Amino acid sequence: MTLSIRATLAWLGPGRFIEDAQVVCDGGRITYAGPATSISDADEALVVDGFVMPAVADRHVHIELSDPAAVLRGGVTAVRDLAWPPERIFPLADASEMPSYNGPLIRAAGPMLTGHGGYPTEAGWAPAGTGRELAGPDDATAAVAELATRGAAAIKSS
Repeated sequence: MTLSIRATLAWLGPGRFIEDAQVVCDGGRITYAGPATSISDADEALVVDGFVMPAVADRHVHIELSDPAAVLRGGVTAVRDLAWPPERIFPLADASEMPSYNGPLIRAAGPMLTGHGGYPTEAGWAPAGTGRELAGPDDATAAVAELATRGAAAIKSS
């Protein structure tokens, strides 16, 4: 399927502000981005009365503090969640891989590794399990191995 998107203004990269812009996608791949042309063989056409730009990735979020659908509508298509309870964030990250998920693609760190009573274990914004208190080096090694096995995209410590 070919999609043609036209917009009154677009930012297509450094130094590329374009008035009356067009982006053409074929089979999910961008095949053209630049000044509007007479490309008319698109299966579907969309006219945007406003501004378009490439999608945005946010590399530091706690996604359950927001509405994932609102994050996506705001143009953020991928996020890295840097501290959340593992039993909640890893299933959500898995769900974000599915076409039915209404939110950004999520890569997750799991809980933030910290010392006894360390941040964010007592932070008001953080649900229980957002921080994982470590008893020492062996516990830290085990925690990192466990998070890696669960698919952690990063390891975050306080």
